[in-house]
Amino acid sequence: MYYDTVDDIIYVWNGTTWQTITTGSGGLEAANNLSDVASASTSRTNLGVAIGSDVQAFSSVLAGTTASYTTAEETKLAGIETGATADQTGAQIKTAYEAETNAFTDAQFTKLAGIETAATADQTGAQIKTAYEAETNAFTDAQFTKLAGIETAADVTDTANVTAAGALMDSEVTNLAQVKAFDSSDYVAKTSATGSAVMPSGTTAQRNGSPNAGNLRFNTTDTSFEGYDGSAWGAIGGGGGASGGGSDAIFYENGQTITTSYSITASTNAMSTGPLTVNSGVSVTVPSGSRWVVL
Repeated sequence: MYYDTVDDIIYVWNGTTWQTITTGSGGLEAANNLSDVASASTSRTNLGVAIGSDVQAFSSVLAGTTASYTTAEETKLAGIETGATADQTGAQIKTAYEAETNAFTDAQFTKLAGIETAATADQTGAQIKTAYEAETNAFTDAQFTKLAGIETAADVTDTANVTAAGALMDSEVTNLAQVKAFDSSDYVAKTSATGSAVMPSGTTAQRNGSPNAGNLRFNTTDTSFEGYDGSAWGAIGGGGGASGGGSDAIFYENGQTITTSYSITASTNAMSTGPLTVNSGVSVTVPSGSRWVVL
């Protein structure tokens, strides 16, 4: 190898001929660290160390830290969506979650809450029936049988059923209002089917104030039955007859004080045994043609 000072070229013998290597002006000196190249940026690009593309430019922040950004951290960061925050509220998270196609909704939660623990979708009819009949108000087999025995549109109040029960329809009762207003105290009772009627009884002073013709009662003052003829009370057959100590009927008894005004029935006579006292304001009327004899 030799240097041609005239042409400023270095030659090397390759075994056959002298071969040009470079000119002196195109050589690089190791001590200059690429500072003597024509374009440093082009050289860095050619070497694959371009600043900003291949290597990081100088940063005082990076130069002052010992931390390093690893591949794992880069992967983690890539998996976080843009705008993601660590302080989302429960409502925000719920809204975002429910926007998903297969999200578990409030309606599904309510539905699930209404299903008892260990419930299954494959219960048999017998299992369902047993569970149902355990309820207090369940419709039982006995009730079903009873219902099955009742004809369609059955009406217990129709004429046929009422008659079969030995009752009467309202339309069959002529004094319906009186029947519905029935009070046992308004009717004469009987002791038995073959006994006797229990007639009202009381003293003379206890007679009803507005009697009607045909009224009957037992007068405890006179100890006899009496009836009202429309104008006055009077003893009725067998009620005011003679009595005796045994089977004889000899004595006729009457009271001694006339407490209520009395009119002898027209065309009849009357007799009493004295002495008699007529209370103040009380009178005895004897119709024309009639007599009242006091012994």
